[in-house]
Amino acid sequence: MSVRFPPALVEVAKALEEAGGDAYAVGGCVRALFTGEQPKDWDLEVRLLTPERLREVLSGFGEVHLVGESHGIYKVSGLPGVDVGIPRKDRKSGKCHGDFEHTLIPDMRMFDAAVLRDFTMN
Repeated sequence: MSVRFPPALVEVAKALEEAGGDAYAVGGCVRALFTGEQPKDWDLEVRLLTPERLREVLSGFGEVHLVGESHGIYKVSGLPGVDVGIPRKDRKSGKCHGDFEHTLIPDMRMFDAAVLRDFTMN
């Protein structure tokens, strides 16, 4: 199967690289590709950029919306269907389902970030 990357996704990946970051497709879009489907949306994980620098680069593509300060996930008005995030570690901090502390680690090694992801294929 030939992968059709949205032109805007390619543009943002190039801009992130030019700013010194490494952007990788992660999550459901990768799972879709493995099953031979064209992804409906895209998740990028960006290493080596601080949250401030990441927001600055993304602002060149539209209005940047932070999904959650501690999550380090951004949506950009000019990039529909694309979520951009920073590698992070999560630690359970309470009894409830949503009780987690998140630590953003922009310089986390790609391997270490991948180990923290869910690889189930449903």
